[in-house]
Amino acid sequence: MLTFESRRIREDPDALVQIARIVADGGTIVDRPWLCSIIRSLKVLGIYSSCKFLADANFGVKKDGAGAVSKLYDISGNNNDAVQATGANQPIWSVGVQNGKAGLLFNGTSSILDGTSGLVDSGGAACTVIAGIKSLDLTGSNSIIEMGNAHTNLDDYYMILSANGAVYQSNIANDRSTANGTISINTFYEIAWVLTGGAFSTSNPAFFVNGASKASTQGIGTDTPTINPTKFRIGAYYFVPASQFMDGYINWVYTFNIALSTAQRQAMENLLNSYYAIY
Repeated sequence: MLTFESRRIREDPDALVQIARIVADGGTIVDRPWLCSIIRSLKVLGIYSSCKFLADANFGVKKDGAGAVSKLYDISGNNNDAVQATGANQPIWSVGVQNGKAGLLFNGTSSILDGTSGLVDSGGAACTVIAGIKSLDLTGSNSIIEMGNAHTNLDDYYMILSANGAVYQSNIANDRSTANGTISINTFYEIAWVLTGGAFSTSNPAFFVNGASKASTQGIGTDTPTINPTKFRIGAYYFVPASQFMDGYINWVYTFNIALSTAQRQAMENLLNSYYAIY
């Protein structure tokens, strides 16, 4: 089983490239062994080349003295960094969110990080998203990540927490969600959904919370997304205008352009749990 080792391990060449890139850009390497461990582990699993976005508050960030984050670095090798130039809209890098590890605090009203890649290969393609979150307020929906063109037509994938504590995976014309009360406030969760591609169904996407499978129900539509997404946003829903802001912490978001196998997903969940001590 893959687990995190805090001691210095042999550093992968791709990890060294990412470390050098972040430092040259004026960013901060938060936990070098963790960054190296993730890249090494994804290569062991044979999924590093399928990772489109690999960002964690404990990898690399560009932040000011108050912790306001202008860039969250993607270490997948695609350099799909998530950025925010406007100070008032920057999330805050915060220590001690879970197991003494850092996370990004989104304020529920304006905090957003944006990127210019769709993170999936095409509409209807397979995709996996794994995120670590802690909501502070679920009186409204909390968006974790949206991948799409402008939230028009069948072109967006998103992961969102509803006001009733369900986890949604959807595009504009389709959605599936877990039962109400799956998520509670002030509790840290590891959330994943795995989409095999094509139309939504009782098992597509598959939902997992803290490593456990969660049944889902169909909302609107069962159509297959048809347009290649070209943007992504962390912490809010819709590209214009932004809404349903995340009110709480996002520690990491990893996306893949494949449906991870059960063994691959479980290995990732176990690795993340060994570092963050979630469950």
